[in-house]
Amino acid sequence: MNKYNINQQAIIMCGISGSGKTFYAREFEQEGYIRLSTDSLIWEKVGAELYGLSKERQKELFTLCNQEIRNNLRRLLKSGHKVVLDATNCKRSVRNEIRNLCAEVNINPVFVYCFANKEILWKRLLLRKGDSPDDLIVSKDQFSEYWQGFERPEDDETDFIYQDTNTLETLKNK
Repeated sequence: MNKYNINQQAIIMCGISGSGKTFYAREFEQEGYIRLSTDSLIWEKVGAELYGLSKERQKELFTLCNQEIRNNLRRLLKSGHKVVLDATNCKRSVRNEIRNLCAEVNINPVFVYCFANKEILWKRLLLRKGDSPDDLIVSKDQFSEYWQGFERPEDDETDFIYQDTNTLETLKNK
């Protein structure tokens, strides 16, 4: 059992950019989980060229990579691997798709919702340099869009663990 007292085959991270999802996903990875990351897959495909792509092309790329990640998640879970999915999972409909995917292979996932206040998140994002998949640059406009569009877990989403990252120093001092 890991230090978070979570022993699920599928751990699904959830939260806005800068909230600590990758920080925690990497800790699960050290516990033996296979980490699937949309940002890492995108970086593999286009690297820093991502920043020069149109908003439409970026969205298209994220959609394609999210589908590839889901296919990998299904395959790995079917094979009995423990997986941590490192992505925003910002919409309830997306989380429901993941629940359904897991149900297809008789797995009950647990979601870890990383959250911090808006000011702290923005300060963390300002420290990013854009030189790796764990350090993607998010503009002020993108951040505002993410903040406004993020669908926080609702009371009936009972498969959530809430992780307050407001005081997570490692992220503040990246």
